[in-house]
Amino acid sequence: MKDAPLLGTALLLVSAFGFATLGISSRGAADNGLDTLAYVAWRNTLGGLLILVGVAVAAAMGQQAFARRAIVPRREWLALATASAMAVGVQLSIFGAFNSTTIAIALITFYSFPALVTLASVRVYGERLERRRVAALALASVGLILVALGPVMQGAGVQVDVVGLGLGFTAALFQTAYSLVVGRGFPTIPSGFASAVIVGVSGPVCIVLATMVGQGAQLALPLELPALWPWVLLAVVIGAAIPTAANVTGIRMLGPSRAAILMMIEPVLGVTLAAVLLAERPVPLQFLGGAAVLVAGVILQARRRSSVVV
Repeated sequence: MKDAPLLGTALLLVSAFGFATLGISSRGAADNGLDTLAYVAWRNTLGGLLILVGVAVAAAMGQQAFARRAIVPRREWLALATASAMAVGVQLSIFGAFNSTTIAIALITFYSFPALVTLASVRVYGERLERRRVAALALASVGLILVALGPVMQGAGVQVDVVGLGLGFTAALFQTAYSLVVGRGFPTIPSGFASAVIVGVSGPVCIVLATMVGQGAQLALPLELPALWPWVLLAVVIGAAIPTAANVTGIRMLGPSRAAILMMIEPVLGVTLAAVLLAERPVPLQFLGGAAVLVAGVILQARRRSSVVV
């Protein structure tokens, strides 16, 4: 597909924007009394169902939107199950890191995953480690550090916790495995159907976990408090269904390493949304870091030809 690189990039930018809104919706939900596990359970359960509705509509219009069991090899089903498990691991680990250490530190630890994906892609898929890709990765990494640590460098406090660091890096490992598997693990399974499974699986997992840790009553809170629904719907539609479907499709179009580097724009968008909607004023270093990440994206997109088979 000639336009695959451009379309893949556009889809990843859409997904980055959608995921960047999670800070807004989770903040709003928390302010109205909804704890993290219940929030994630509602987001993923309804998000998976919404994607499934979209898949059903596409199938009704004549598209091959559902996976056909007879033609999908068993190894691809196993790969999809693995990707779903990795997605659950990412969410549980990163939220745990946010609760244990400063969010900036957790983000920097987590966003080691693009480097891990890039190196692993060379080993696993035989991708070339091009100078342009390395330069884009290095520039984006520096920019991300400035975005995340800008407030700390300007005098804000920082809490470093070994458990938080460990959880952040664990999330990075899960995300690395997720990206590698999604990139090429189940080529005959349609992206929409795969996205519905990936999102939907973690919903019941979070319901079980919430019940186990004594937060079961929280699961019914949106049914009792109508003020929560704007935040829940924002998380479901803009923060789960749309970005996950776009992300899975984009990764499959561009390949894991290029997609991972482009996704480093997500924290920049998160800071921007917080500034616009929550009146959280960015410090000058964050503007500089955001510019660096954007330039890295331009460098990556300017490459003449993709070395990834899509």
